[in-house]
Amino acid sequence: MKTWQNGEPTPGVCLLTLFHQKPGIDYQTFLHRWHNSHTPLSLKLHPLWNYNRNVVKEKITEYRDWYDGIVEEQTRTRAELLNPVKFFGKPHKILQNMLAVYTDTKSFLDYKGLRLI
Repeated sequence: MKTWQNGEPTPGVCLLTLFHQKPGIDYQTFLHRWHNSHTPLSLKLHPLWNYNRNVVKEKITEYRDWYDGIVEEQTRTRAELLNPVKFFGKPHKILQNMLAVYTDTKSFLDYKGLRLI
């Protein structure tokens, strides 16, 4: 249940990810894999409190950095984000879940331009 006012930052810890579309796939494939595969996987595996997915459709400045996607993944606590057991699941599932996330993200985003903040 939401306990903060509209316009106030969502409480918790945020992982901000900026990324480019994977070379060699078309734009519709990029969006389909991101929205219909990765988003549901993230929501299933991670203890997310808030998830904002932003598609960048147009470059409006000549600033050199350009990203096709911006995602905010928020958890309630630092431990939920930084502790692999809390972020990826029970000990017997961690490696399987990490591999699933890696395989999925590798299908649509370019790891060379990935920025995690």
